[in-house]
Amino acid sequence: MTDIPTYRAHSIPDLLNLLPVLFGFKPQESLVGVCLDSDTRRFGFRLRIDIPDESGDEDVSARVAALLEENPGDAVILIAITERKSRGEVLVQKTAEKMERKHVAVALCASQSNWWEIGAEEAHPWRADPFHESIVRAVREGQVIKADRVEIEREFAPSDEAIEYVQLERWQHSFAVPGEKTPPIGIDQRIEATTQTLDILRRHQIPESSSIGDAVIALRNVLVRDHFWFTIDPENARNELAVWAHLARRVRGPWRCAPLSLAAFSAWQAGDGVRMSIAVEAALREDPRYSMACLLQRVVEQGLGPETWRQFRADTQRAS
Repeated sequence: MTDIPTYRAHSIPDLLNLLPVLFGFKPQESLVGVCLDSDTRRFGFRLRIDIPDESGDEDVSARVAALLEENPGDAVILIAITERKSRGEVLVQKTAEKMERKHVAVALCASQSNWWEIGAEEAHPWRADPFHESIVRAVREGQVIKADRVEIEREFAPSDEAIEYVQLERWQHSFAVPGEKTPPIGIDQRIEATTQTLDILRRHQIPESSSIGDAVIALRNVLVRDHFWFTIDPENARNELAVWAHLARRVRGPWRCAPLSLAAFSAWQAGDGVRMSIAVEAALREDPRYSMACLLQRVVEQGLGPETWRQFRADTQRAS
């Protein structure tokens, strides 16, 4: 099994330089929360949310506090990354006040050049170091760190070459109503054809548009989608994330839901919560009721770690 790397922070500047590794991009104007085991000091569940306007403080602080308290660990770290020190302090204080079962181990506000303990006036300098040891190690381990969240969102957005919705509708019709002399296409055949298309992507080659279209149409069948779902594991998750994201970028409309959901699951198994959340959000924009995306959204909201799925699979296999 491939383990998710462990990173260390020995100081507040270390901690601030670690945030791009924890989230996959450099947070800006964000409230960050991280669960912490007070004995081992090990980082656990973490979240990041945009700093709202003042009218949203109560809702955001309550939501962040609730999510942090639902997850393992008996302490939390609260950080407001903002150039508006007073806004950040208010939001961190409101969130800390709503923490009932966990100790707030660290509460601070940080701009791009200074950090402050909540309630203190003294500023401590720090600088973002693109060659910080945690960032260098993360990149060496294969993590891609973007400048901001928008860049990650682009990884899942339809490309200029994406197949149009109308064209996919025509292909779907040919699947559903085969010609008189054309035998229906079975599940096994669809899985085999889709596997061939995915293998082309795994070799970093570009399949024909018709192969992409056939694949996403086949994935509308739950049996086909679930076949590929159960092939994703921690060892191949990072590579599979790239494959499913590419497939999602090549089409428009609800056809994107299956590859986006499979990309989200791959991201989860790779320990990449940010890409998981973004892929889930993109799938639900196409179809708010798409079942796999709704399931993964609940995983995001509850802050469940990838080991939850591994334990579920192990329990299922023992029971069968």
